[in-house]
Amino acid sequence: AAVRDETEEYNGTTWSEQNNIGTARYENAHVGVQTASLFFGGSYPGGTTGTTEEYDGSSWSEQNDLGTGRSAAGGCGLQTAAIVFGGHSAAPNTNTVNTETYDGSSWSEVNNMPGTAVRANAGFGTQTAAASAGGYNGSTVINNTYEWDGTNWTTGNNMPYSMTAAVATGTQTAGFFCGGSPGSPTTSIEYDGTNWTSSVAIPLSRYYLMGSGT
Repeated sequence: AAVRDETEEYNGTTWSEQNNIGTARYENAHVGVQTASLFFGGSYPGGTTGTTEEYDGSSWSEQNDLGTGRSAAGGCGLQTAAIVFGGHSAAPNTNTVNTETYDGSSWSEVNNMPGTAVRANAGFGTQTAAASAGGYNGSTVINNTYEWDGTNWTTGNNMPYSMTAAVATGTQTAGFFCGGSPGSPTTSIEYDGTNWTSSVAIPLSRYYLMGSGT
């Protein structure tokens, strides 16, 4: 299947095609809002990339690359204050614990995630109050939760089930997690900054999905 570079915007009713991104890829991370978004990392046939692009509501412009090129990483924040953590590097074929923050111009390496390197973990929150949930550590799908305070990572309470390639949205104290693999469940859970609780089912089961909101 072809790797796509199309961009579409949604106005609450319909989708409309916009200018394409500069580098076609998949398993990328994306943060921000419709008129100020950030698209970074990802895979393409033959490798992974650290390419970073900003969107102004009309066009994409390439910015400084991630220090560690990766795909299937957790990320959250805004176009001018983003964070990326975990992910997978195709060469060498390894996961990473590397964490980087973005200031609207450049990426800077900060303290690594705790535990085993992970990919396809779901990220939610802000650059100074983020969380990572689930993922795949190279041999096992995990249910770990990690919290970021702007300087350091700490281990939070585990999710009630292990899941990878899911999506999470919201804030560190009001997060929402759904979908994923194995099994492509329709289940979802909410995080209050301490504990996970069951929430309403999503209407369609899927994995490697994306989402946004509160």
